[in-house]
Amino acid sequence: FQDVKSAFEANYACMGIWCGVVGELFDDDMGVFYADIPLCSDSVFSEPNRLAGYLPDTNVLDHSVIDGDQLAIESALSTGDFGQAKSVYEDGGFSKSYAQVTVSPALSKGLPKGTPITGISKGSRAVFGTALESASAGASSIKIQYVVDESTAPCFVGGLAPDDQVQDGCLADGGVNVITINGEDDYFYSYDVDSDNKNARTIQGFSTGAQSKMFDDCPGCPYKDFEEFYNYYGEFDYANQWVNAALQGASTSFTNGNADFNIYGTAGRREAVKKGTAYMS
Repeated sequence: FQDVKSAFEANYACMGIWCGVVGELFDDDMGVFYADIPLCSDSVFSEPNRLAGYLPDTNVLDHSVIDGDQLAIESALSTGDFGQAKSVYEDGGFSKSYAQVTVSPALSKGLPKGTPITGISKGSRAVFGTALESASAGASSIKIQYVVDESTAPCFVGGLAPDDQVQDGCLADGGVNVITINGEDDYFYSYDVDSDNKNARTIQGFSTGAQSKMFDDCPGCPYKDFEEFYNYYGEFDYANQWVNAALQGASTSFTNGNADFNIYGTAGRREAVKKGTAYMS
């Protein structure tokens, strides 16, 4: 019995439930819970760690905050600011944030992707990051991706409007600043907190990267569903072209399914952008 019970409990996470939801086994005849069949324990499956009821196997918090980009786009659209919506669409703001810094002296040795890098934030807190890309010995420019978890202060800049930015968790700028690479090598660095904090994951990138991820360079490529959309529109980045046309009040040039946003009013263009970013990208 216990083996069967454990097998069921091992699948609670993928079913979107947890022990507290299932509860304990109740003896209707006696009116009590079975003493020898206790409630299972799944503290790692607690609600705060879930995303829309789903429990991921790895930390995807940094992926999930891309919804902040969608919210920022829709907020800009609500005031008719298509330019600001375009900035967030193209440059992001919330997901896969990184700082591009210039180090001094130049790197004394190669910097592999993923190497731990630490520093101090604008808000005087510890910053934990990793090398976003590899860099060769002698390089002076490196990209530091911020580690995102529930205990760290965020750095949200990218294409966000100034009032929407959160910079407390960004590396400090101005003055004399030092980062430590892999816990052993210290380097002075310089950068501008407003212009050098960027995002390597954007809603636009979901579309512009689709060809390589779903048609050319993936196991089982091309993906059947994506191939059908490509065959219909005749463009790999059809979503990006749709969104940009709506943002600019221009027309698309697909094989099928074209739209001329020159003849759309503000409300029509706004809805086209929202649907294109949320559902097509």
